[in-house]
Amino acid sequence: MTKNFKKSIVVLIMLSMLFFVACDSKSTTPTFETGSFDGMVFTNEWANMKFTFPEDSVVASQDEINEIMKQGNSMLYSDDEKMEEALSKAADLKLAYDFLISSPDNTTNYQLFYENLALSVGGTKYTEKEYLDVALEPVLANKELGYEILDEGTKVIADKEFYYYTLSGYGGVVIQNMYCFKLDNRMIVFTTTYTPENEKSVSEVIDNITVAK
Repeated sequence: MTKNFKKSIVVLIMLSMLFFVACDSKSTTPTFETGSFDGMVFTNEWANMKFTFPEDSVVASQDEINEIMKQGNSMLYSDDEKMEEALSKAADLKLAYDFLISSPDNTTNYQLFYENLALSVGGTKYTEKEYLDVALEPVLANKELGYEILDEGTKVIADKEFYYYTLSGYGGVVIQNMYCFKLDNRMIVFTTTYTPENEKSVSEVIDNITVAK
């Protein structure tokens, strides 16, 4: 279970690359700000969102996030050239990660990152649902990952109407929620990954997300 759970985290990180690998880039870069932690409370003023996590949560460093991205290449790409292209695109696009945070037993994971839609041709025209559809297509097509969509719809989080997909991975070993909201020329992507028995605690974290100001 632990092995598949770690793989599922990699899948979510790599999804952000998939959207832009198929697109040509341009040079416009919107200005925005990442957030910061005060204990286990995370605040991003630009997104106007505040997250409160359990006190024993573990926050990953940027180096740890980068390592997970490297390990995940072989799961979604069939050749080395495609893998390197994905990493290069991610670097060029300056994918902004606010956090990757896990429970001590590694059975629950939260991620918050941002995609710069202005760096792809026509990217700013995508709705939240269209963005998720494009990102999820290769994952759902990979039968070895065992992913299927359980639910989709909208949910209000911190006074914003996010579009979400709920997925089951590895034959039901893990559940993943992907929430997207477009702000300016960025897509806010908040994800949760957890084993089924942790659904209640994950719901509590999501329900306690508030506006920052």
